[in-house]
Amino acid sequence: MGNEGKQIMGEVLYQLRKQMGLSLKEVEVRTGISGSYVSRIENSSRDNLTMDKIKKLSNCYGIEFSMFEQFCDGSISKDEREVKDLTHILLNERYLFGKIEAIEAKMSLCNVIREMESYCTTKEVKRMDSNKLMDLIDMLREDVLSA
Repeated sequence: MGNEGKQIMGEVLYQLRKQMGLSLKEVEVRTGISGSYVSRIENSSRDNLTMDKIKKLSNCYGIEFSMFEQFCDGSISKDEREVKDLTHILLNERYLFGKIEAIEAKMSLCNVIREMESYCTTKEVKRMDSNKLMDLIDMLREDVLSA
């Protein structure tokens, strides 16, 4: 995320929290995200939110998950083929998964990518590793088709 996006996100989340009359401690209880972490987000000193944290905050504040797209740094390389980060792909409506509102599908995609990274970087892959990856892909498919 670029600096401009960080400041806007922090300001918006701070304003939402204040409008709802929530303390940092109350947000912590509702989300499981520490109050100090939320404070760092609001003060723009923390910006690399995971999909899980975005889901928790969107549920807490009652906002659409897709609203976080505006906070993503949409930096794309000069030839527009290289996207800066996975979050941009998952939230940006120009991409397949950005058009899907269901957070479950987005979380499933993150799980598939994590497992694929592990699978591709492990020297000795066992049959159960392949099966686990295929199971995650099947779950992703179900989540996407039901979205």
